[in-house]
Amino acid sequence: MKDLIDFFSEKIGKNVEIFEYNDEELKEGEEVIYFNNNKYKIIISKKNINIKGYTYLMYTKSSNFDEIKEILKNLFSNPKIEKLKEFIVISFRTEKEITKELAQIIEIEIYSKTKILYLGYIEEYNQLEEGLKVGEELLIENSLKEEKIYYTLRDYFYLKTINQLGKEEILKYIFFDGNIESLDDETIKVGVSFIENNLNISKTASKFFIHRNTLIYKLEKIKEKTDMDIRNFNDAKDFYFGAKLYLKSKKV
Repeated sequence: MKDLIDFFSEKIGKNVEIFEYNDEELKEGEEVIYFNNNKYKIIISKKNINIKGYTYLMYTKSSNFDEIKEILKNLFSNPKIEKLKEFIVISFRTEKEITKELAQIIEIEIYSKTKILYLGYIEEYNQLEEGLKVGEELLIENSLKEEKIYYTLRDYFYLKTINQLGKEEILKYIFFDGNIESLDDETIKVGVSFIENNLNISKTASKFFIHRNTLIYKLEKIKEKTDMDIRNFNDAKDFYFGAKLYLKSKKV
């Protein structure tokens, strides 16, 4: 069998796996070959898929891969595009500003619901394999009960943590010295936005159309009620996670 594997690997120019074929149903990526009056099942190794760069998984129920590939090539310069399992894998040499708008564009063009997961920078195939597992759980099975069209790995770990520990336990742990429920929703949103704007008072005040002194008052109110000064990095990151979770639990 080894000689046969070596023969076809050399002919195809890719690593292959070969098994005796007993008329079982073929899976995706499997083919039947005839050699010396015998039937064999040949599988081209996944490790031949050369994905390296900033990588996204796209999932859609549409089977028209060629159409989607053409759309992506029209939108981006030199994307690497592969079909792998149920996913379309897209990678770029340089980082791209890809957001949920891409999923919306594809959805409109092919009339099929589309979801995207950003995997970050992929260097090795085993990283991609781990990403595929996350994609299956998040985009296909929806085991974390979240309805979005664009995800990052941070979203995945965030949802996984909530799913395992529960919202109440996490909030109790984060705000053990304070009570976020004593704050009004607008103040919490201002705090979140302040962190997202890199702790910039002027930028955050402009976004909410409030005076900078009003913003400072709200930051002091957050400190008073939660015992967190979000002008401090460590408090900011804890508050951000807890506040996002709290607002999400209220669907605000």
